[in-house]
Amino acid sequence: MAEQIDGAERIHGSTHWGTHDEIEYVRKIGENFPKNHIGTKFTKKQLVQKYLTAMQKKVNWGNINKKEVLYYATELLNTL
Repeated sequence: MAEQIDGAERIHGSTHWGTHDEIEYVRKIGENFPKNHIGTKFTKKQLVQKYLTAMQKKVNWGNINKKEVLYYATELLNTL
């Protein structure tokens, strides 16, 4: 059941993830590895490429505008 909290509609205790949130996720991808991270570490460019590949498989985009995110991620990749 949806409820209004601080002007944002919430379902099951969390706000809806929207286009802005997804773009922020892509913008920050790869920036949150712990300093002592062990294992394969991909470059930001590799992670954006993987994101673009994975997004082709995603079916339910909910409140996210897939075209906007695709455009942003592609432009970001071109700058890396």
